Order: sequence, then C-alpha cells, then structure tokens
Amino acid sequence: FTVNAKQVRTDIDFLKRSMAQADVFAMRDTLASIQHRVRELESAANDLWPFNILPPLRNLRAFLRETDASASRLGSIVATAQSLGQQPAALTDQITLVNLDLDALSSHLERIRSILPNLRVPILGTGTGTVQSLQKIALSAQTIIEYAKEISSVLPEAMGQTVPKRYLLLFQNHHELRPTGGFIGSFAVVEI
Repeated sequence: FTVNAKQVRTDIDFLKRSMAQADVFAMRDTLASIQHRVRELESAANDLWPFNILPPLRNLRAFLRETDASASRLGSIVATAQSLGQQPAALTDQITLVNLDLDALSSHLERIRSILPNLRVPILGTGTGTVQSLQKIALSAQTIIEYAKEISSVLPEAMGQTVPKRYLLLFQNHHELRPTGGFIGSFAVVEI
C-alpha cells in the first residue's frame, strides 16, 4: 500500500517535469503508471472491509477515485493534443473534445480539493505537510486548466480555422541589445 502511494507521488513529480519539457510520450507513460498504481491502491482500500466504511478510508477511496478519473481525463487531453497537427480539418472538433475533458478534469480537481482537508490515513503518511503539498498541486493544476481553457477558446481563430491568417515573426539577436530586446536580424512570414 505504502509503496504504491510513494510511487504515485514520484510519478506525479515526473509528470510535472515531463509537462515542463513537453515530452508527450513520457507524459502518457507516466499517466498510465499513475492510473495503474491508483487502481491498485483502490483495490487494497476496498479489501479493508469493514474498515473502509470509516471516514478516513472512505475519504481515501473517494480521493483515489477522483485521482484515477483525473489521470484518465489528462491522458485523453494529452492524446488529443498529440493528434492536433495530424488532422488540421478537425481542429475545432479536437478542441471541443479537449474543452470537455478540461471541464471534467476541473470538476475532478474541485472534488479532490474538497476531500483533501479530511484526508488522514496514517499508513500513507498523509499528515498536514502531505495534504498541503497535494492541495498546492491541485491548485496549480486548476490554474493551468483555466489558462488552457482561455487558449483553446481563441486557438481555432488564431490557427486560421475561419479565415486564413498571416503572422510576422521577428527574430532578435540578444547579443546586440535594443529597447525591444535585441537587434531584429531576420524574420519569417507564416500563413495558416
């Protein structure tokens, strides 16, 4: 039980690094590992009958269910995002799917945040520090989801879904400082 719980925490840290590096394959593998371990934890918690009806284990089981559902939604978002460039004609449909997953993920995170203050399971080491750490992770994830929703609302328009778009990209040399950041030595025109 404890080994799986510690591994989930390690996987969450690795997932954060994978997201920062935009390593889609590592994210998918890590999410699969998280789901597998969370399901093992759920199974172990269910085997603790009749103790699993007590508030600490009931809260743990609810937390594990929401964590599993969150990992599943996040996996769906990663898979959809990975396929975005493969079918440009379906961009609007794919963004709609991502928005639905983001809404569901947001709901799961809200439920997790409501469960966390009552989560006290000594064998998992869920003391105040662990709960606060999990609350910070959930709050950070909620903030990222809000940003993702904002981006997804303007993405179809910005990607030329309704009308063709033309963008000017200016490349600056930061070794030749200028008030804008650097000397503009080259440019590109991108049409979408």
